[in-house]
Amino acid sequence: MGGVVGRADTTEQANLEIAAQKHALYQTFNTWKGENEQIDDVCILGIEIE
Repeated sequence: MGGVVGRADTTEQANLEIAAQKHALYQTFNTWKGENEQIDDVCILGIEIE
């Protein structure tokens, strides 16, 4: 999900609530991956600062 597209998607999702960010990232990742097999590990870290 790297590159300009991946960064643009995560930047747009930054203003969402944490649960909505999780859902949006899940959808974005699965759309990006498509029918391809996942061959690498994926690690996403979210930090909420109030």
